[in-house]
Amino acid sequence: MSKNKKFFIGTAFAAAAGLVAGLLVAPKSGKETREDIRLGTKKAVKEAEKALHKAHNELTKQILKAEKIAKTASIKVKSEAKTVVDSATKSRDQAASVLAAVRSGNSNDEDLDLAVKNALNSLNSLKKFFKK
Repeated sequence: MSKNKKFFIGTAFAAAAGLVAGLLVAPKSGKETREDIRLGTKKAVKEAEKALHKAHNELTKQILKAEKIAKTASIKVKSEAKTVVDSATKSRDQAASVLAAVRSGNSNDEDLDLAVKNALNSLNSLKKFFKK
């Protein structure tokens, strides 16, 4: 598992564990507990948003690097690079769309999770391409 993927998964688990621990330990009214849940959810979304933004930036860097290599490569490598770059570009654009949707309040957790997953998969594909 890649270092980035471990970080994102660890961040999500830490946020969830902190939220659950806080709810179980603090004796509060239902209204206060609901407010804590709302704030915890907001915080978790912010963390995921930061992770997705970081992945978007990393994808952009890796795409530019792959395009530069492809310009001087053989036809076979150019073909492989085009496939990887096209997939990474699609993931990067999806990340940008989801980030915009999160900021405007028009996104859900599933969209965010899928965008992070796709961005990480694309980063891994780009890294494998560079190792060849």
